[in-house]
Amino acid sequence: MMMKGPKQALIGVLAASLGACEASSSSSSTEGGADIAQVVPDVPVSSSPDEDVRIRYTGETEPLVEALPEDWTTLTPPLDVVGEDTGEAGLMYAAALSAYFLVRVQQADGSYKYEYKPDTDEWLWQDVIHRQVGPGYACVILYRATGRPEFAFSADRVFDYAAERLVDKGEGQLRLADIGGTSIFIFGLSHYRLAFEGQTPDRAAKWDATLAGLGAHLLALQNEDGSFKEGSFLARGQAVQALAHLDEVTGGEARYRDGLIAAGRYSCDHKDEIAVGDLPYFLLYANEALRYLHRVAPDAHDWVGCSDALTQPMLDDHYLEGDTDDASWVGGFGKRDGNRPTWSASLRLESVTDAMGLAQDRADGPRVALLRKHIEAGTAFVIRHQWRKGETDEYPNPPEIIGAFPYYMPGQTNGSLGWPLSRTDLSWHGSAMLVKAATVLGVESFPGALPRR
Repeated sequence: MMMKGPKQALIGVLAASLGACEASSSSSSTEGGADIAQVVPDVPVSSSPDEDVRIRYTGETEPLVEALPEDWTTLTPPLDVVGEDTGEAGLMYAAALSAYFLVRVQQADGSYKYEYKPDTDEWLWQDVIHRQVGPGYACVILYRATGRPEFAFSADRVFDYAAERLVDKGEGQLRLADIGGTSIFIFGLSHYRLAFEGQTPDRAAKWDATLAGLGAHLLALQNEDGSFKEGSFLARGQAVQALAHLDEVTGGEARYRDGLIAAGRYSCDHKDEIAVGDLPYFLLYANEALRYLHRVAPDAHDWVGCSDALTQPMLDDHYLEGDTDDASWVGGFGKRDGNRPTWSASLRLESVTDAMGLAQDRADGPRVALLRKHIEAGTAFVIRHQWRKGETDEYPNPPEIIGAFPYYMPGQTNGSLGWPLSRTDLSWHGSAMLVKAATVLGVESFPGALPRR
C-alpha cells in the first residue's frame, strides 16, 4: 500500500504522542457510557485546565451514528453511519474506525458479512459462528471504551443471531459449535454484563442464563488436571480466558475460580509443549487470563514467570528499528524466520499488551519500558496498513473498506488470500488490540476504558 501524505503525517503524530509519556497510575470514569474505572498510566497534561495535550477521542468524533431512538431495540441492521474518516491520529480513533466497518456491514439478521475483495467489490459469505460472535465481542469492547450505544446495539443483534445456534447439551449446559465458539461467546456476554452492571440492571442480566449454561458446558469439557477434552492450542487459550471472564462476572464463584486456576496451572506446567507456530494463537487469549490470575490468585502459581516466558518468543519475533532494511516491516512480526509481516501483528500484539498490563500491575518499570517500545512500534505498523480515506479511490466502492485491515500486505499472495482482501474477524482482532494498547499506554483521552483484568 502506498502511504499517502496525510496518513504519513497521521503515523508521525501517533508515534510522537506514544513516545511522550512514562508510566504510573490514574483513574477516571466514562462520560455517557458504562461507569468503568480507567486503570492506565498518567499522561502529560497542559498547565491550562481547559487544554488536554493527549490525542482525544470524544462523543462527537466522526464517524458516528446519530442518536438512536428510545425504541432502538426494534431497529434492523445495518445502522446509518454518518461522517467519514477525518484522518485523525490515535489508537482509539483507528479502533473505532475498524468497528464502524463492522457496523456498516452488519446484515439484517444480525450477522456480519465475512470476506471482502475491494478491488472487485465482492463479498464472500462464510457461516463460521466464531467469526460472528468475535466481532460482536469487539463491539462490546468499543462500547465500553467509547460509551457509544451503536456498538452495544451491534453486539446485541449478533448475539441474538448466535443464540439461535446454541445447542442444549442437557444438565444446564449450552454449547456454541465447539469449545472455541463457546468460549468466545462467553467473552462477549461477560463484557456485555460488565458494561451495563450498575447502569441498566435489566440489560446487564439479559444474558445471565446463557452465560451460566455456557459456563457449565465449559467446565464439563475440563479434565481433572485442568486440561480440556477437545480443541487446538488456540481453542484452549480461549477456554482459559473464558474462565477468567466467568470468574470476574460472578465475583469469584468457586467452581469458576477452581477451574481457572487448574487451567492456568496446566497451561503453565505444559507451556513447553506448545510449538512456536501455535504460541501466538494460544497466548493471544491466555496472557489476559494470566494477568487476571496474578491479580486474584497470586499465590496459586508463578503466573508472572509463566507469562514472561511465553511472551518472550513474541518479542524475539518482532521487527524493531534496526532489525530490517525495509521500514514498512518495522512493527510487524516474522523476524525469527526473516518473513514479511502480515495482519497477524494484531493478534500477536494483543498478548504483548496484556503482558505490559501485568508488568504495570507489579510495578516492573524496566519491563514496562521494554514492552512499551514493542507496542508503540506494533500499533504504528497496524495503523499504517489500515485502509483509510484516500487509499481506496481506485476501488469500485471506495468507502466500503475504510477502517478495515488487509489479510496480507500489498503485493503478497497466497492463493485466494492474496492482496487486496479483508475479513471481518481482522477488524475484531484489530479493534480489541488497539483499545487494549490505548488503555495500557495511557497516551490518549477517551470517554471510557477497559478495567484492569
